[in-house]
Amino acid sequence: NYYNEFIRLDYRNTNGVGPWYDLAVGSSTHGLSFAVTQEYEEFMDDGTAHAFRWSFRDVSRIPISQVAELQVDFFYVPKVNDLKDYHLYSEIALLTMFWKDYLGLRLARIDEVDNRPSPGIKKHDAFWLTSLNLRFGK
Repeated sequence: NYYNEFIRLDYRNTNGVGPWYDLAVGSSTHGLSFAVTQEYEEFMDDGTAHAFRWSFRDVSRIPISQVAELQVDFFYVPKVNDLKDYHLYSEIALLTMFWKDYLGLRLARIDEVDNRPSPGIKKHDAFWLTSLNLRFGK
């Protein structure tokens, strides 16, 4: 479930299937995926949209010290029948653990792009997010 004021989205459900690859490059880890998805959206003006999309995703964790890591999450999601109609989502974050491996502070920059937005909707949105992270396991 997803809510986004910038594109006037009340609800989004995306389901997909495809392979996921885990890679280790030095001390960093990467998750790569390619999938076909079905996307359903409900907008604040009571409109709805359905689309089949490709999903290309890269999730990376790069240690920068014993208590901090850089996290990157990137999606490129074009429509199956029109590759020029796409969404981009990126998140880059710094996570610093300050109480053993259990509690940390996370600062993230999130960017979203809809290259063909509905009339009156912005094409790009970005914001900063801070959060406390609690880890229950490894």
